[in-house]
This record gives sequence, structure tokens and C-alpha cells, in this order.
Amino acid sequence: MSASYKKLKLNSEVGDTKEFSDLPLVANFNEVKDDETLDARYLTDDVRKVATPLLEEEIPQSVLLQCRQISKGWNHELDEQQASHPFHYHLEYIVNLDVLPITKTTNTFLTLEDIEKFMTEMKNHPGNPFPGRNIEITTPESLGSTREHKILCKNYWRSAIQLLNLFGKHVRHLSIDFRAVKLGMENVAILRNILLQVPNLQVLKILMFEAVADDDLINSFQGQYPFPPLEQLESLVMYDVNEHVMHTVLRYCCVAAKLKRLALPSYNNYNDGGSSFPKVITSFLNLETLVGDFTLEDLEILSTAEQKPPLKHLLMGMDGNIEDVEYFKLEAFSDTLVYFDLQCKIIVPRRLLGVFNLPNLKTLIFRRYEGSLDPFLNFKSLDHLEIDEYEPIELDSGWYVVDIHKMEEKIYKSNIWNLIPSLNTFDFGVEMYERKVFEKVLENN
Repeated sequence: MSASYKKLKLNSEVGDTKEFSDLPLVANFNEVKDDETLDARYLTDDVRKVATPLLEEEIPQSVLLQCRQISKGWNHELDEQQASHPFHYHLEYIVNLDVLPITKTTNTFLTLEDIEKFMTEMKNHPGNPFPGRNIEITTPESLGSTREHKILCKNYWRSAIQLLNLFGKHVRHLSIDFRAVKLGMENVAILRNILLQVPNLQVLKILMFEAVADDDLINSFQGQYPFPPLEQLESLVMYDVNEHVMHTVLRYCCVAAKLKRLALPSYNNYNDGGSSFPKVITSFLNLETLVGDFTLEDLEILSTAEQKPPLKHLLMGMDGNIEDVEYFKLEAFSDTLVYFDLQCKIIVPRRLLGVFNLPNLKTLIFRRYEGSLDPFLNFKSLDHLEIDEYEPIELDSGWYVVDIHKMEEKIYKSNIWNLIPSLNTFDFGVEMYERKVFEKVLENN
């Protein structure tokens, strides 16, 4: 057994940090040979894959970074466990997914000093300095005059680009926050220069781009300084991003066959609240998750595209009400849709019973619901139902097959559990009800 392995004592002292005190934060593998680090008899690939998640749960983050010194195999496995965890690839707006959250290993750079310190420490580092391949860069907050703040921010972004020029190829998950300062078209140039440095990016989040320019100016900039295609990009979130910049990123940075998850939670704020559905979205052939202030008319545009995407998760946050005629437009995705969250009021009369079906739908969320739940009797896979505010259309609840009217205090006496046997959880108002409790109540009675 190697001396390095004995020193780390990973078998018996996982939580003890004293043995790590004299180890460097990140190993220089140019100075270490594989056969000098760890005896293969005690750390096969299979053992490493089993041990790594346990280490991530039990060992403090600072020690976990030092574990990367053990060998190239350990380094790779620790990074991959973090970077490839399914939780990274689900948009934060989608809830109740069967994916357990993890504590993200994120390198966050809030100040110019953070960047300079990191670059000094990593000056001679030959490989990936980001254990989770996940970084956040954020415009520094204002501490002085507007002019001083702009100078500070320009220096910050210049250093951030230098940092990514050195290590950007290792980054898979990137969050860029421009909220603290308005630099006009300079922000567009900064965004482009950042994206040029991260060719292997898989998840991108851009926050708060102020209105910077019109379409002609953005197109002129794109003509001279093209935004790069991000060949590996699977997930994209743009919050309050200028409409013209948003369209540029969608058109030039997203590869049509690669993008799977898209969130534009404020896109309908443009054009005085009117719809301006980005037609480029219809080209995303493998789009699975869509979040935004979309209308069902927008959804119809997507469903009639030359090749309809396999939408699985859909969250819509539009204004106004949805009537039952519009409701049918969801059926265009009935083969694939498993999650639907509607942020506006929906009116669903009982006459839809038997003629409307989403056979694979597992999660259904309504913020304001008016009408009958009877149409849900067709949803044979429905596992989770959530209704924040409910009111019936008819006062006589006996008119419905599914009876929940005036039953907020006694949902376990509702026939919904028998009529929808796949239903396991029901969030009604401020309470959550579970089938396992219903079954215990039934057993006791």
C-alpha cells in the first residue's frame, strides 16, 4: 500500500481533517506518477465510483478538494460526480421531479479580488481548477460613485474574461449576473467574449440585461463580432435579458439538435406585454423543457412546427384566463408531456370529460382553478396534483363526479383517491395530502 494512501486514512478517518493540513489545495499531476499515488489493488474503478458519493456526503468541502490529489482517477471521478449529477440539468422552475438535490460545488467570484486571488493560486495549475465545473460571475455591487463603479465593473469583467481564457474549457455550468451595472453595448461585447471562452458549456444562465439597443445595432455587432455556437449547450435560462440580445443568443449560440431545456421567465415583458414568440424555438428539435410567459397560441406555433419537439415539462406564466377551448392545445404534446404548471387562472367545465386526455401526465399544477376536476379522470398516470386556489363553477358540488368542493378540512373523505388511483400527493390550498395517509384513515375506519 502506498504512503499517500496510508497518510490519508480514508478507510477509518473520513471525517478527520488533521491528516490533510499539509496537503496543497490542488495537486500538480505533472509532478506525480500514477504508480506513486495509490495501489490499484485498493482503489479499482468500481471502488472509486462507489466511494466518491460517500466522500461527498461526509467530508468537508475543503478536504474534498484536497482528495483530488490522490490520483488522476480520483480527480476525474470527484469532478464527474459533481458536474454530471442530474440535478444540474433540471431548471430550477420545475418542481417535484424525481431528482434529489445536491450541494453544488460552485466557484463564485463576487469581486475583482476574488478573481485575482484565484488566478494567483492557480497560476501553474495544469488541469481543471473547478471541482464541480460550475462557476458564477457577478457584477460587483456599487460602493462609490456611478463613474467609479463602472470603472470597477469594467476591470472586473476584463479579469473574468482572462480567467476564462485560462480555464474556460473546463466549465460546464455558468451563471452570469449583469444586474449591478448598466454598461450598454459594452455588456453585449462582454457577454460575447465570455461565451467565446467556454466551448464545452452545457448549462448557461444570464441574469438581468437592461435594454441596451435596437435590433439593427445588435445585428450590426453580430455581423462584425459573431456570437459563438455552443456545441454542448443543453440548458439555457435568460432572465430579463434584452429582447434583441435574447434572440441573438437563441439564434447563434444554441445548436438546434442539442438544446433540451429553455427558460425565458420574463420574455413576455417585451412589446408592452404583447407576445413575441421567438420563432427560432421551433427549430429546437429535442426541446424537453420550456418555461416562460407563453400563451397557448405560442404553444400552437410550436406544435405545428415542421418537427414537433418532445416536450416533457411545461411551465406557463401568462396573464389572463384560459378557457376550455384553448385547453385542447395541450393535447398536441399528449405523447410526451409529463409535467404541466400553469401560473394563470384556468376555467375547465365538466363537459370536457371523456374528450380530453394527457395519458402520460404525472404532475399537474394550477395557481387558480375554476370548474370541475372530472376531466382529470382520463389522466391515468397523474401522480401529483396541486391547486393553490379553487372555486367551482356550479354551487351544487353534487354535480361533479370528483367531489372536493368545501372539503378543504376533510380531503381524505373525498372520492378523488378512489377515482384517480394513480394519485399519490394532492396539494390543495396550503396543505399537502398523501395517499398513504388516506389509506391509513380508510383502514382505521
